[in-house]
Amino acid sequence: MKTKTKLNTVTVIFRSFTLCRKILPRALAVLCLSLVCAGAANGMDVVVGRMLFESIEQSAGQERLLMTAIVSIGLYILIRILCSLASWLRECCQIRFASRLDVELGGIYNQKLSRLSAVEFEDKSRLDFIERAESGMMCIGSLVSALVSLVCYHLVYFVILGVFLYQIDVSLGAAILLVFLPTAIAQFVQVRYYSDEEEKLAPLRRLEDSFYYAAMDTRETRLFGLFEHFKNLRLDAMKKVFDIQYKTEKKISLMRFVLNQVKVFGWIGILSLLFLNLSRGSISVGAFAAVFVSIGTMFSMTEELMRVYHNGITANIGAAANFLALMESDVPLHDSKPHDGEAGIRLSHVSFSYPSAERPAVSDVSFTVAPGESIAIVGENGSGKTTLSKLLCGLYVPSEGSVIVDGTDTRYAERESLFAKFSAVFQSFNDYGALTLRDNVRISDFDSERGVDSCLKEAEIDCDDRDTFPSGQDTYMSREFDGVDVSRGQWQRIAMARGDYRDKRYFILDEPTAAIDPLEEARVYKKYARSTELCTTIFITHRMASARIADRIIVMDNGRIVESGTHDSLIAAGGKYYELWSAQSRGYAL
Repeated sequence: MKTKTKLNTVTVIFRSFTLCRKILPRALAVLCLSLVCAGAANGMDVVVGRMLFESIEQSAGQERLLMTAIVSIGLYILIRILCSLASWLRECCQIRFASRLDVELGGIYNQKLSRLSAVEFEDKSRLDFIERAESGMMCIGSLVSALVSLVCYHLVYFVILGVFLYQIDVSLGAAILLVFLPTAIAQFVQVRYYSDEEEKLAPLRRLEDSFYYAAMDTRETRLFGLFEHFKNLRLDAMKKVFDIQYKTEKKISLMRFVLNQVKVFGWIGILSLLFLNLSRGSISVGAFAAVFVSIGTMFSMTEELMRVYHNGITANIGAAANFLALMESDVPLHDSKPHDGEAGIRLSHVSFSYPSAERPAVSDVSFTVAPGESIAIVGENGSGKTTLSKLLCGLYVPSEGSVIVDGTDTRYAERESLFAKFSAVFQSFNDYGALTLRDNVRISDFDSERGVDSCLKEAEIDCDDRDTFPSGQDTYMSREFDGVDVSRGQWQRIAMARGDYRDKRYFILDEPTAAIDPLEEARVYKKYARSTELCTTIFITHRMASARIADRIIVMDNGRIVESGTHDSLIAAGGKYYELWSAQSRGYAL
């Protein structure tokens, strides 16, 4: 994945707004309209206030003008009611927009992650980048809400206010500009501080989360008395986070203090101009009273404007840039739909290296897998077996060479069509506690017409055992959801049933039964090899006893294929396989 170069502030603002307009055009339009109405209502409050005070001043002692004053009072009350309604409508629209946007962006973010190569999640720098992008996803809504609030609410209010003050005295309108111009400039300076801070915080947040979950573990952490250890590690990570945030806020608070002084002096200047114009008779007492009474609202609006700048824009723009960078990152095209031309799998001089690894995990591997053949890939831990299994099914693409599945190179194959050919059960399989037993099996292929019963039976799971599964196949698989907690062995069987349930052409079994004894593992492999005669089966194991059932055995060592053949031929050759077989046989004899 190639990421874009760092985005500047204007680009982030423009693209964030464009993204939200594309996702929620109507909700954004309604939000903008509600903000314009609220800003206009608050701005007109000053104008109507002037009319009210002037009518009261003119009607003093003159009964014929009393009705004018009453009308002005009624109009002022109406404006106040409209201000209240507009404020309520504004808040409702902002809440609805933010909640809907979070849902939509979450879907887009997850969709983007699903398109990334699995190897991206093996790279620390990429994980840091993804962590920053996820944090930025939550900031897009706040950023856009702040932007439209700035333009549609605050700008409308201050334009009306500026025109009103300009009509009273040109210098008053200019004073408003001078108060807010330094504030606007300073906010762009703050963006760099927050952007740099986000770069430093992403890896620390991942550490903090990791230590938290380790400290909360109810098994090894308690048994080994490691709570204090993980607690202290987490506190150290939190302290580093705090130190970074403190340094950033210290710089920004100093800038904010200076801006506040500018603002205070600006208001002093506005009041001075008002008194000067009143003493000269340039403005009426009503105009003076309207502006003076509204100064509190103006001051509050200024405070809100600064909060919007600070909390909504400058604090979020750096994080939002990370999310946009992920969304606009280049993902290799996978547009070649797999076809049924050349059946089987063919690897040609395949090599693969993990990010930042000193040596390849798989090096110059070549072999073919014929349709319906069963292959066992064996070797010691770290020999490259699991990496090879992920290359076979297209989760990883080779650094060099090619993997051809049914005539299509996995490097360019359309992902969904390619993965539809495979089923797999990995050693680190998932257990879905929030799903029922039935859905834990069906989740591998909801469109399959196979029966769940037969797959559970093949996996030797008795769903009629009410002591284990009180609601049968409808039993939830976690006590957190009023279900049950089953043993790891039971979860292994459920994972096997899930892999078996999926309609497939290739079935990969990557040591899913590593926690059970070798004889049981061999029996399970033999059963699935027999029950999937129309399917190509690939066993990954470090146990030689399980490999005997395969049509062919591939022996790996240090990422390379060192031998290939049947069990008998490899034993007769006296090579690596014979060495592993003999070592394990002696161990079991003991």
